[in-house]
Amino acid sequence: NSSTSFINNPNLFFFNVNHDWDSRLRTNIGTISTGNPLLLNWGNGINSQFKINNRSNVGVNFISNRFYPDWMVSSHYSSDFKLKKLESPIKFTARLSYQENDYMFYRAISPQFKFSFSPIKNHYISANILTSGGEFDLSQGLNQNQDTTVFGFSYGINYSGTINDFKLSFNQINRKNNFLMFTNNGITNSKVLYQINKKSHLTLSSDFFTNTPSKINLSPNFYGQYQNQSMTRLLYNLRFNKKITITGGPRIQNIRFRSLISSDSTISDFVNSTIGLYGATKFKINSVEYFTPNLFIGNTSFNNRLIDTLNLRSTSNFSLGLNYVNHNWGINTSYIKGVTFFINNAFFQSEQTRVSNETLFIRANYSKDIPARGLKVTGYLNYFLRMPSNIQNFGISSRADFKLSRRVSGFAAVNLFTNSIVNDENGTSNSRFFSLNGGIRYSVDIPQPRIKYYDLKIVCFNDLNGDQIKTEDEPILPNIILNLKRDFENEIIKTVFHDKELVTGLSGEINVYDMPEGEYILNFSSIENLGVLYNTNGNQQHLTMYDDNTLLVPYGEGYKVKGKIVLERDPNSSKGNINLQGVRVKAVSTTGEIFTTLTDKNGYYSLSVPHSGHYKVSVNNIFGNQFYINNNQMVIQFDGFKIFNLDFEFIEGKRKVNIKGNSQFKFGNK
Repeated sequence: NSSTSFINNPNLFFFNVNHDWDSRLRTNIGTISTGNPLLLNWGNGINSQFKINNRSNVGVNFISNRFYPDWMVSSHYSSDFKLKKLESPIKFTARLSYQENDYMFYRAISPQFKFSFSPIKNHYISANILTSGGEFDLSQGLNQNQDTTVFGFSYGINYSGTINDFKLSFNQINRKNNFLMFTNNGITNSKVLYQINKKSHLTLSSDFFTNTPSKINLSPNFYGQYQNQSMTRLLYNLRFNKKITITGGPRIQNIRFRSLISSDSTISDFVNSTIGLYGATKFKINSVEYFTPNLFIGNTSFNNRLIDTLNLRSTSNFSLGLNYVNHNWGINTSYIKGVTFFINNAFFQSEQTRVSNETLFIRANYSKDIPARGLKVTGYLNYFLRMPSNIQNFGISSRADFKLSRRVSGFAAVNLFTNSIVNDENGTSNSRFFSLNGGIRYSVDIPQPRIKYYDLKIVCFNDLNGDQIKTEDEPILPNIILNLKRDFENEIIKTVFHDKELVTGLSGEINVYDMPEGEYILNFSSIENLGVLYNTNGNQQHLTMYDDNTLLVPYGEGYKVKGKIVLERDPNSSKGNINLQGVRVKAVSTTGEIFTTLTDKNGYYSLSVPHSGHYKVSVNNIFGNQFYINNNQMVIQFDGFKIFNLDFEFIEGKRKVNIKGNSQFKFGNK
């Protein structure tokens, strides 16, 4: 039977069984993937990981592809080592893979090595290299003894770092010469961010993607297609105030499609190039509600690379949009006059053919969590209209996830999609698609003997009145990161629990289910700058789970010490003007917590601390030995007051002149 029945659809069934033999050995059986960006594979198989110690682990996996006659086995070893000149250890992973693919008619062995390290502070480098060698059947299964030796190569590199006010990042994955894939591609992303001041920054970013036919399939009978896309943006971002942020700058985009009829014959090669200016203003209503109007004005040109003399007419681009987001729902609308998709050479009847598309997009989403009922509802709506071709698309989907008990959960989903097109030749053409899906999930992980499991709910909020109790008028805080791990040092029974990193959503909540009873360490941080808000109970907290628990995490306005650098100069000094910017001020609490800040160009500073109490405040003397600080290392106490004013006085030593080696005259003395 040449057709695939619904029941035989490989995408219909998925399964996973995980078993932790102990705290060091874990095995996963079911639908798995390699998780290897340079050698992708996905299917049914087994994966096992063994932790040798806190620094090293080994693993092995076997995967049989769900769609094609293809299987792979691989093993790896990961560890690290330390060099004296480096602050952090060098981490590495050595991997060896073997693959037999009867669909693409090759078998190959692939050694791979990945390493990462920090050469100096604030700089990080990683590299991933894979080579492949094997045999490919030139007859593609039609004849015997036509094997040929082939080699492949892929790599990935990554860099991120900070140099003064610049933040740099570069990431590249190149699989264009790896024959072990149906298509080969390369991805390059780079970004430079310059922090102008506390309120503004400039960002230059570039993204490049290329997709090519597989090297191994590039035979005289092969039809392939190349695709290149690039986007370069220079954006200026200004936080005008707490409610308004402005973004704008130039943008350049290039899209190229090239089609091959054979390995050495190109039948089309066409490029769309767009250049223009983009601008947006974000109006923040509160912590979870904002709206953003945006505008783009530009021009798109077209180039047929096979006919150099062809001068195709360009078109102007205009886009106006509005994005609104609140606690539960959001909507995005945009009107575009010009190019919204790739225009190929078949569109142009002559050099004067004009592109005059008008497009309307409407996208909406809704999400609602009802933890008390174990219910989460999500919905999406999309509408698309393109003129003058009069193409309309409408889609709506909704999903409900529910939890019936600790072990039983399920979902129900409905999808509706309609499409219509109207033209003079065929009239109106319509199509509709409707689907209804549902499922039940039963978790069969068996609790360990005499170990109980509980649920944890965390709520992060701005504690306006300081009572550490959440009230309706106190806003919640999204984008708070929680790192959750077991405190094994205080545990007698070493129950297996894998560390988790979770983020609060628009509801300001995090829910963790089926936590083994015992001791836990919680570390809080924030994706966004919270300004003067601090975690009232500290960023690191300890939690004991012996029952279902709701943990309130209040963030309050911290205490502040502020002041300025007072510079008393010698009238006869030869040093000239002295820059007061960048002087570091440090506050140390009685528990050893350290808080720092830098002075601005006028010598002013403002330093926030989370709790009341005693702090030792000091300043660095960056002006040299000729200056001394009159009041360094002052101890202050916040007791009923939120703000403490403290100025630091730098006094320049008086200059002395020696005459004939004996008499000394001191200038500037009173």
